Amino acid sequence: MDFTIFGYKVSIAKIATPATKQLSQKILDIFSASDKEELDIPELCSLLKATDEFAVMKAISILQNQKKLFFASFNKIYREDGGAIYLPKYSKSEHT
Repeated sequence: MDFTIFGYKVSIAKIATPATKQLSQKILDIFSASDKEELDIPELCSLLKATDEFAVMKAISILQNQKKLFFASFNKIYREDGGAIYLPKYSKSEHT
């Protein structure tokens, strides 16, 4: 099965390694144990004690493809030059 992530066509078979599947389960466990309904990638990395944000993004993409994790909103961070950075937040429940 193929899908698109960040504008790139990706085969789920190539990213769904045993390590990524294990990380996906850990992410679901964190959402189940957390009192926060929405978490962004840096928050997840902190809770997972993970340093590889790309691995966390791959695990999130698998969970989104399986409809177990959903985009919820954005955290907005303002830069000194007046620009902004938007960090997507995810949730186990679908927002409409």
